[in-house]
Amino acid sequence: MTKEGPPGCVEFANPSGWVNSDIFIEWIKHFVSLISVRALLLLLRLISVRALDLAIQHGTPMLSIPAHYSHKLQQMDKTVFGPLKRFYNAACDNWMVTNPRPLTIYDIVPIVREPYVKAFSPSNILRGFQVTGKFIKTGEVLFF
Repeated sequence: MTKEGPPGCVEFANPSGWVNSDIFIEWIKHFVSLISVRALLLLLRLISVRALDLAIQHGTPMLSIPAHYSHKLQQMDKTVFGPLKRFYNAACDNWMVTNPRPLTIYDIVPIVREPYVKAFSPSNILRGFQVTGKFIKTGEVLFF
């Protein structure tokens, strides 16, 4: 499924469509294998002890944002997730015009590749923090 996906992507599937704790553990293993600098992982859900221990072992602290506070920290909605939704919808529209068959789960990764790379550019990510005024940039460190 991921051979045509964005660089560094990995696939996990669950019949419910939701991430469970086992999938999250596997995702953390993948995440920590890709990062070369210390990173803070922000989450909008509760963190399992197993996941927290794994992240700490790899020097990656995690911060779980309370459910009723997340709106104050969603810088990425403006500059990353909003554009991703628009780019992905346009890519799906284009796919449906050029492919005379129903869309399947195996078509999703190739369709999302270009919109994902375009939306998750470093400049879009940083701009999310800038436009909401939620950071002070000092060298390579962002302070909230």
